[in-house]
Amino acid sequence: MPANPNCYGSFGQPSVNQNFVYVGNVEKDEDGSVELSTIYGPWTLEEDIFRRRLKYFFMNPYEKFQARSRIPWKMFIQILKIVIFTYQLIDFGSLRSLHIEFMETTNLALKHLYLKDWTTSYETMPYPPSMGKMACYTDQEFFQSVDFILNRYNETESIAIGNFSPAQENGTTPPVEMCVHKYKEGVIWAFNQTFIFDSRVIKDCFKVMPVFDPPSNLSVYNIEKFLESVNRTINFDSLIRITLHFNLNTVHLKSLHRSSDPDCFLLNVRILFDNSEHSGQMLLLLETYVNDVTCKGDVLFDQGVDISEVFSWIFNGIVLIICFVSSILCLRSFHRAIVLKKDTVKFFETNYPSVIEVTWSDKMDFVDMWYILIIINDLLTGAGCICKIFIQMKMNTNYEICGILLGTGSLFAWFGVLRYLAMFKSFNVLIVTLKRAALSVFQFFICAFFIFIAFSICGWIVLGPYHIKFRELTTSLECLYSLINGDDIYTTFATMNQVSTGVWLFSRLYLYMFISLFIYVVLSMFITIIADTYDSIKVYSYSESFHF
Repeated sequence: MPANPNCYGSFGQPSVNQNFVYVGNVEKDEDGSVELSTIYGPWTLEEDIFRRRLKYFFMNPYEKFQARSRIPWKMFIQILKIVIFTYQLIDFGSLRSLHIEFMETTNLALKHLYLKDWTTSYETMPYPPSMGKMACYTDQEFFQSVDFILNRYNETESIAIGNFSPAQENGTTPPVEMCVHKYKEGVIWAFNQTFIFDSRVIKDCFKVMPVFDPPSNLSVYNIEKFLESVNRTINFDSLIRITLHFNLNTVHLKSLHRSSDPDCFLLNVRILFDNSEHSGQMLLLLETYVNDVTCKGDVLFDQGVDISEVFSWIFNGIVLIICFVSSILCLRSFHRAIVLKKDTVKFFETNYPSVIEVTWSDKMDFVDMWYILIIINDLLTGAGCICKIFIQMKMNTNYEICGILLGTGSLFAWFGVLRYLAMFKSFNVLIVTLKRAALSVFQFFICAFFIFIAFSICGWIVLGPYHIKFRELTTSLECLYSLINGDDIYTTFATMNQVSTGVWLFSRLYLYMFISLFIYVVLSMFITIIADTYDSIKVYSYSESFHF
């Protein structure tokens, strides 16, 4: 559908003298149909009015303002949305950062409290890692670790710097729950490599209580003696995993002011002894699950109103109103486009029933995908704002869903600006280049994808046992994608285990082939596709017939 304002003349009411204007001949396709964009012929008064209506519809906001001095409200609202949404995202990001930082430091504090021999070396993330995972290798290490956890749990309130306290039940500290997952039967005789196993898994959960120690005349926590007292044993041959469960209460004070009251949480602590591999290494993991609970305390503030809290509520209301208004304006424009499309089809069916056929591509010209993007953006941002309000009211703590909604909404809001940048030729060239090259780039990516997957699977299978970056299929994909961008190439070569000379030589050939193919060939071809499209678009960008 043509959109050049210079090809139709002035934009006033049609006069009688304009009833017939010669503009060329009718051009038909091979099948006899005529594209809507190639319609030529004499115009009647009705046709001229309808032509001007179509012309105005396909104008950009700036051209509409020049033609009828119509204020582009949607454009102003989209620009305002970017400013407001970005500020809201920054505000939510700072709120979420405080929450995530508290959860991470709380988890580290619990590891220092309950895991025997835990050190700060486990908290860093060097690459490659400087030390292995925390684990037990002997039965005595396991029993000592469990005893350490049980004793620390009952001493938590008195020894911890943080405000942790076991969740009380009827005024008493509840015992730790131990759950043993094991095969119904499992015995291994390693000396002659024989075994007997029943693959059915049994889960046995029970409360761990202190036992009486005669020498000290006190009740102490000793897991070996307790298991003996309840006629239970730990068979490491059939053992899959053991979990210890207990709950802690805690309060997050933050910085006390009216818009930031303390938060209260119930921490579900789960300590896992993982023996599922039966490799002689029982991994030790501590996981914390946070539940928000209602606080019962009170904080005394100075008299007066907290301006920041009032501003936060007003700002959330403004965001919801802008989302609503923006969606209504886009839906109205979308409705008008559908009505005009139907009128256009009816007009040509009535006036040119056997000459002109409105094709599917012509009909799609009336559908502005930018409006759909803006509506989706408004829905995501509105839902994220409501979620944020619930978090501020302490009715919800799902920061992840709220972050996804607000982050995606902000992403689409910034993308929506491209629609208005397309009014300028220099910016429009970039947008049209991406549009014209999309099909070629997609076809190219399909071919490159199969080559990439082939290298990833090969690296995972061959190099996985000898290289930390190829241990899993996902890490293999991530490693190769990093190599394409020239990241960490030397480390990938240097961290290859040299236990097997054949695999080591294969790794060199494999890495050299992949890097040479993707960096020097695939990326160069990708850049060439974009560059060729850009050059062809740039040639026509200065002609009057170039339009997006």
